[in-house]
Amino acid sequence: MCGIAGVWSKTDRPVHANDLQHMLGLMVHRGPDAEGIWTSGSVGLGNRRLKILDLSDAANQPFSDGHDVLVFNGRIFNFKEIRSELEEGYSFRTDCDTEVLFRALQVWKTGALDRVYGQFAFAFYSHTDQTLLLARDHVGICPLYVLETDDALYFSSEIHPLLKFQSGRLDPDGVLDYFTYRYNIQNGKTLFDGVRRSTSFFLWALRK
Repeated sequence: MCGIAGVWSKTDRPVHANDLQHMLGLMVHRGPDAEGIWTSGSVGLGNRRLKILDLSDAANQPFSDGHDVLVFNGRIFNFKEIRSELEEGYSFRTDCDTEVLFRALQVWKTGALDRVYGQFAFAFYSHTDQTLLLARDHVGICPLYVLETDDALYFSSEIHPLLKFQSGRLDPDGVLDYFTYRYNIQNGKTLFDGVRRSTSFFLWALRK
């Protein structure tokens, strides 16, 4: 279990590392082994890491090759098979599934989602395409919550970090869903107005 967080400023206002630091500070329990923050202009990504597969610092996140950036929570079950497909074009520097997912997204873009099997939630920033991809496994094992305002997009592995950026007003429909079904994965509603549970994947073009 790791924790991811991020901000995209739609107004091109630079993302402040302090905002990401605050979000990650509320998720230390998800990843006590390492913390990482990356910002570039209007985009910022952060990660709290729980080391499992590759214990080296080379596998710390945000994971980047100097251009694209990935923050990832979960486990890709078939990462060894995918790695064998990609090894002709890339020399891998870690033994973790994070790097495999990173390269798969570079090569196959959203098509990588049809190839990976596992439980996951991630955000992938493509510098070349100027896009931000947020995705979560279809079953919803790994949580991913999104808050979108007129000025910015915020996302996190938990709801609590998002409440810094809006009032925390309850959503009556979300409350009704909770007490009726306890966990309704289909419509993405949560207890809080404006905060939704990601139900598949979203791709944002960061430049028009």
